[in-house]
Amino acid sequence: SVLSSHPLIDVHTGIILAFIVYTDATTDIKKTSCLGIFGSIVMTLLEPYLDQGHNLFVDNWFTSVGLFEALFERSTGACGTVGKSRVNLPDLEEKIGKVQQIYKHTNK
Repeated sequence: SVLSSHPLIDVHTGIILAFIVYTDATTDIKKTSCLGIFGSIVMTLLEPYLDQGHNLFVDNWFTSVGLFEALFERSTGACGTVGKSRVNLPDLEEKIGKVQQIYKHTNK
């Protein structure tokens, strides 16, 4: 059994707005097969906040084009970190240092 905690935190106050403790198949989330488990966790946590023009910032566990486009369709912006080997993202051919950044985006 996998156990991990996924909080939704207000960036201005640092207050935890919601969280999900993931415990494998018994976790109470709305599963969306095309988004995978991490995308489903995000959409479940954000349900009360969608369609309100919020912006979401996530780490590499939650960054995916499919999730970000699903959020965009619900008037929610998204930005996240990625590793070079992340699937379905543009090639990151440049090697960068720890303090450097590369920005990529879709037409949406």
